[in-house]
Amino acid sequence: MIATKTKPEPKTPRSRSKPAISSEIRRLQKNKKLSPAELGELAQQLVEAKSKSEIARLRDAIMRGFYGTQS
Repeated sequence: MIATKTKPEPKTPRSRSKPAISSEIRRLQKNKKLSPAELGELAQQLVEAKSKSEIARLRDAIMRGFYGTQS
């Protein structure tokens, strides 16, 4: 059996520039769990919230902060 196709050359890894590093830091911060104090602040804001949209946003933020996000 004769190979008719060759494997493509592996792509060289991109050099990490500052925007790539800062986007990685933002991604990690986005996925981190919140401290009890931060969760407490969000809970207090939830208690004081007036609109349904603000309540929904704060509930989501508390859930993401408690469990973290997976991406």
